[in-house]
Amino acid sequence: MDRREAALGGAETPPRLPTNSPPAAETGKKKKGRPPGSKDTKPRQMCQMEKQKMYASEFEKKKVEAARRRIDQSQKKLEAAEAKVLRLQEILEEAKEAAEKAKEEASKTIEAVADVLLLEPEAWNEYYRLLVTFKEREGHIEFKHRPQAHAVYIALSPEAKKEYKTLARWLWRQRTARRQGVLEKHQLLLLDRAGINWTPKPAPGPEKWMVSFEKIKEYKRLHGDCKVPRNYPPDPKLASWTRSQVGAYRNAQAGKKPALSEERARLLEEIGFDWGAPKTPKSWECRFQELRRYLEHYGHPNVPWRWDGNRPLAYWVNNQRNKYKLVLDGKKSSITSEQIQKLNSIGFQWSAGGKRAYQRPEEKQGRGYENDFGDDDQVSGDELDEEYDVDGERAYDRTE
Repeated sequence: MDRREAALGGAETPPRLPTNSPPAAETGKKKKGRPPGSKDTKPRQMCQMEKQKMYASEFEKKKVEAARRRIDQSQKKLEAAEAKVLRLQEILEEAKEAAEKAKEEASKTIEAVADVLLLEPEAWNEYYRLLVTFKEREGHIEFKHRPQAHAVYIALSPEAKKEYKTLARWLWRQRTARRQGVLEKHQLLLLDRAGINWTPKPAPGPEKWMVSFEKIKEYKRLHGDCKVPRNYPPDPKLASWTRSQVGAYRNAQAGKKPALSEERARLLEEIGFDWGAPKTPKSWECRFQELRRYLEHYGHPNVPWRWDGNRPLAYWVNNQRNKYKLVLDGKKSSITSEQIQKLNSIGFQWSAGGKRAYQRPEEKQGRGYENDFGDDDQVSGDELDEEYDVDGERAYDRTE
């Protein structure tokens, strides 16, 4: 028994199956390759791929190595920048959390001291107390557009009507200050406590604009143009609506608001709506000459506020007073010393004496009032060019 049989426990080795292939000796073929123990003394030739891996020169090798180094350096810079961004993001999140905490603390502080700040002897506090008193007495602080047509206003006493108008104008100034971001935090809080409606009347929807559009179409069919005269008997408001469309169209051209949409402008142009030429404002000297003619006719240069004889001149006169007041307060103003001298030379009064209009029997007076605190509530000519309701707010966006 050989070793293989011993390893298998004495079992006999199974017989090998016969194969069809003849032995190597019978085929007469030699095995491939070198015989065992022999050495290859002939140098092996490199294949084409190995030849391509070699650099053409040492210079190219250094260029490639330099490019690799640049890539490694840029990658390290990128990793450093990304790590810095992560650190800054963490700092930003911490700063946001600190800002939120500071904001909450500031709000709590304002709520705690708002009533104390009302003790300051300022005009704003006087107006606010008058507003609170009016609300306690009348039960509301909603000031209607054109209050003369409302039963609530008609039922008020003369003193209450005066307060109504005074507070309406004051609330308009507060809404303007809030939109401009100049209203103090404690004032905003107090007005919110009082229940101020910051948007008293929403703008009408597109349906209302289309109603007016149909009216102007009918006017064009009847009269051949869209130039509606003032106080047009069938619809006195139609002329004002057409002027507001022209203003909104010019605002759209100048990138201002309120602007007329392209769709509405197209609809108006399809019916032959005339946008007209933009008005060129008159120079200061032209207005001054108009004032001199007024002086020659009436004997004084004090044009009533909102004088119907020449409304732009009345606004211009009011603007000169406002600009002169800025000069007296040491603030920046566009009026020059030469202009001030010219107005002084004709006896121009820089103060309206607490009245909106001068009491002259030969002149048509403008509407106005003096409030309880000696403030004549004058508004600049730029503001008066816009149509306001009694609140001083726009009744609605006229372009709608």
